[in-house]
Amino acid sequence: MVEAALKSSRHGDVYRSMAPGEERRLLVRELEPVKHKILCITSGNHEARHKDSDEDPAQLIAERLGIEDRYDRTAVVLEVAFGRKHGQKGVPTSYIFYVTHGQGQGRRPGARINRMQELAWIIEGVDGYIMGHVHDPMIRIEYRHVADPRNRTVGLRPVAYVIAGSLLRYGDYAEEKMLAPNANTFPVLRLHQRRRRDPHKHMEAIMATEIRRSA
Repeated sequence: MVEAALKSSRHGDVYRSMAPGEERRLLVRELEPVKHKILCITSGNHEARHKDSDEDPAQLIAERLGIEDRYDRTAVVLEVAFGRKHGQKGVPTSYIFYVTHGQGQGRRPGARINRMQELAWIIEGVDGYIMGHVHDPMIRIEYRHVADPRNRTVGLRPVAYVIAGSLLRYGDYAEEKMLAPNANTFPVLRLHQRRRRDPHKHMEAIMATEIRRSA
């Protein structure tokens, strides 16, 4: 969320546009009106630049917003629950996601998807995996066969893979490393309430067809 470059950082221009403290204060002001919509916060490679200062910019921002309980340095197992399950009163439809900033420097879309799918080696049984880092918006839904020993059946379970986008303009290190420009847009994963006749939970993958104009 912030450049977060210090003099001791291996990457990034120190105070390129503003000091780290000013970056955090600006971001807090921008996020304050929508903090109730923030489900979780994790740190990434930019926040890691502060490892020698014993401060994590993302954690400080979460603390200032009063949502530090939604922060984790590495990853979050996030539950999103709403509506009813099978129409039962008081029983919501629940989705579980594994959310992390991500790593990897694959130059081609296939390499980035492969890196994304490796998150399944960390945790299984979730409805989807969400990461960022590579600035290349992608979204796909795959199906997995799931054995149900209680009912002695094998069913299908949809699993979503989402790579968040970026609003950065092209240039700087991306151009220096000859990386292709990425669209300034974000994928959307729409979650639906499960009905009694549904064989499984239903998710809808949406990629914006209109690209945001760069600032």
